[in-house]
Amino acid sequence: MRVCIEFFNFLKSKNKKNNIFNQAAQLCYRMLLAFFPSLMLFYNFITSLSKDPDSILLNLFNTLLPTVSQSFQDNTAFSYNASNSSLLTNILFSIFFIYAAALSIRSLIVIVTRVMFIPETRGFIHLWLLAFKYLFRFVIVSLGAFYFYFLAQRFNFFLFDTFDVPSFYGILWSGISMLYIFGIASLILLLIYMYVPALQIPFSKAFPGVLFTIIAWILAIVLKNGFFDFQILDIFFQFNSILMVILMIYFMCITVILGALLNLFFIERTKNTHETH
Repeated sequence: MRVCIEFFNFLKSKNKKNNIFNQAAQLCYRMLLAFFPSLMLFYNFITSLSKDPDSILLNLFNTLLPTVSQSFQDNTAFSYNASNSSLLTNILFSIFFIYAAALSIRSLIVIVTRVMFIPETRGFIHLWLLAFKYLFRFVIVSLGAFYFYFLAQRFNFFLFDTFDVPSFYGILWSGISMLYIFGIASLILLLIYMYVPALQIPFSKAFPGVLFTIIAWILAIVLKNGFFDFQILDIFFQFNSILMVILMIYFMCITVILGALLNLFFIERTKNTHETH
């Protein structure tokens, strides 16, 4: 309890210098530019692997956000089919996606470094090169992780089609899927907190932020899908799912920034303890 109060006071003091909500809004805006192009890229990747990409994508969305999963799947499929009209369109879309994704990662680098009050020693060109490098690694890790998820999903379909699988297996599979997805997310967050700031942070100093962010995301999904799944919210989210996307990404940006500040809090707390002794 004492640590929570200290962290709350720490947040208030840091928020006066760098407003957390403003930083999250800037990051959210850049992330939104790359969000739907990223979904279209994944849809293209799934299409190359499966003859029925909609079921795979819908199952993934159902695991995370069942209320808006069908809307996400429909929008992604429509956008992908619409962009598949000509070679020039695909080239322009690819250029836009690379620029928007690199811009969002560059903003992440700058904002995480800023909120941790680490002096930025990297120049303009260096930051863009880092953004493209991290983008390439993120795409490789994401596609690789999704490929293994796709293989496991096909094996799961095979079991259901071939054998008389008990009903509880579906619940077990959903739990395993959630653990896998959040495991990959934890790995990505760990790499962000360790290597994105101008000064590299060791694993032990980056882990508290990862744990906080993942727990916050899990609680948000549980609350949304379990306790707040009222009819009025269903109508609202289905009526304007783009607003749900904005709120979701904004919440993720806030929690990522709070995770970085939590790492900074424990770093300064440990430093002050050593200086006292």
